Amino acid sequence: MTNWNLYRIFLVVVESESMQRAGEKLKVTRSAVSQSIKELESQLDCKLFLSNGTGVTATSYAIELYNQVKPVALKLDFAERNIKELDESTEGILRIVYTTNTAGRYIIECIERFRMKFPAFKLHIWKRSSNAALDSLERGEVDVVIDNSIRIILNEKELRAIKLFDMPNTAIVSKENKDKFDKLSYIHVKGMKELRKPEIWVDSQSMMLQLVSKGLGFGVGFEKGQDDEYDKLGVVKISADNLQFSGLDMRIISRIKNTTKAANEFIDMVLNKSKI
Repeated sequence: MTNWNLYRIFLVVVESESMQRAGEKLKVTRSAVSQSIKELESQLDCKLFLSNGTGVTATSYAIELYNQVKPVALKLDFAERNIKELDESTEGILRIVYTTNTAGRYIIECIERFRMKFPAFKLHIWKRSSNAALDSLERGEVDVVIDNSIRIILNEKELRAIKLFDMPNTAIVSKENKDKFDKLSYIHVKGMKELRKPEIWVDSQSMMLQLVSKGLGFGVGFEKGQDDEYDKLGVVKISADNLQFSGLDMRIISRIKNTTKAANEFIDMVLNKSKI
């Protein structure tokens, strides 16, 4: 039977598209990674990777093997982590992703309570875009996502989203345009749900705020606690309800299957907070 460690190395090479980067992630030398891949290729009697000058490209054999092996690896990883969590004194890891500053601030209290109940657990917390967060969740790289930036359709994804509460509609305009913002050009930020067909499209909230401050249009915001920044830019927040824009909501998202005990405990804490 093939050594399972060879498959773990193989998965990292496919995802890294490079022997060198795979070695860095695995904390082994490039030659050790290359030797492991050669051994796996010998056992399977097929070519798994082709050199492309900057790294490696997976062959059709490698792609098929990856599709078969990756789900097994995720299940094994879940089993190992869950066994460690059976005893609350055993060290474990809870991996949390939030997608906006508002979402991050919302879970601070829950993180504090989780640490008090499970002091031996380590917490890994990142901020990522909604799409990147959900991709990581699907791949089993994170346990829970706190999101309020976009209504992503979860059809055909093995994920569940629980609504915590509605977010208010807020238009962001320059002080000079606060009485006529609905006649201005709409500046849409990538990743947000479109209010209407945008006249200006940008890839960040900061760029949107800069354009709004110049009187070039209005944007839609959901962040709280940015009043100082808004004052410096000369922009203000006003109600956008008359635009009939269906507001976003704060949600906690997790996998339907293979959710660890620690993740379920954290989800319960977040849900209890939303009821207060």
